[in-house]
Amino acid sequence: MALSSTNNLACDAVDLIMSDIDESIQLDLMMGADQSIKSINTTNIIVDGKQTDMSISELFDNKKFSHFAGVTYSCSPKFINKYLNAFDTLKIVIGINEDTLQTANGNVLSQMQLKRQLIDIVNDTMPKMMSSLSSEAINRLSNDEIELLVPTTSFTIHSKFYLLWNDDITQTRVIFGSANLSDTAFNSNIRQFEDVLVFDNSDYFNLYQTKILLMRLSFQNQKNLLMILLIISMKKMN
Repeated sequence: MALSSTNNLACDAVDLIMSDIDESIQLDLMMGADQSIKSINTTNIIVDGKQTDMSISELFDNKKFSHFAGVTYSCSPKFINKYLNAFDTLKIVIGINEDTLQTANGNVLSQMQLKRQLIDIVNDTMPKMMSSLSSEAINRLSNDEIELLVPTTSFTIHSKFYLLWNDDITQTRVIFGSANLSDTAFNSNIRQFEDVLVFDNSDYFNLYQTKILLMRLSFQNQKNLLMILLIISMKKMN
């Protein structure tokens, strides 16, 4: 089928859909003036089976919980600074960071591919991360109080789950859903639909604690990769 014919069919389909929408609603949609649409809470938070409104600080409560471990598709340094840096321990597995450290198809990286990607990261990605991370977070990284794992082997991760617990594990929380560790993901004012499921003092905690332990062990050899790149980036920036 010719491209022009395909485009014509698409236009006809859109016209058919729009013809079923009231003209005033069309105008609201086009102009962004429909207040009911603007007021939609796009972040759907369910805590122990009940829908609720929780702020990011309440979800990642560093007063109730002392420790954080999580797996995320991408992670914002600003999110770490603002919401996660106060935890006594912080361990994050970043499946595919925003600049894509690993190949999307999950193939094992060749040595040359890995070298080229790491050079790009040192020259571009890491300076940006360094400029965004707080000095306190950088110090904690160097002291192993913060652990960032990035698999550069054959693993591809798209999981998002987060574990919080206190020192004696009498209080635990499991958070999972579609949200990455970013302000955008947890901001209900942004038109991005997210689902966040929260379970306090649940058996899910032990299950996911075991899962994240196995994942961290799998990436043992990559443990210090980000730290090495961060140090190199610091030298480049000075």
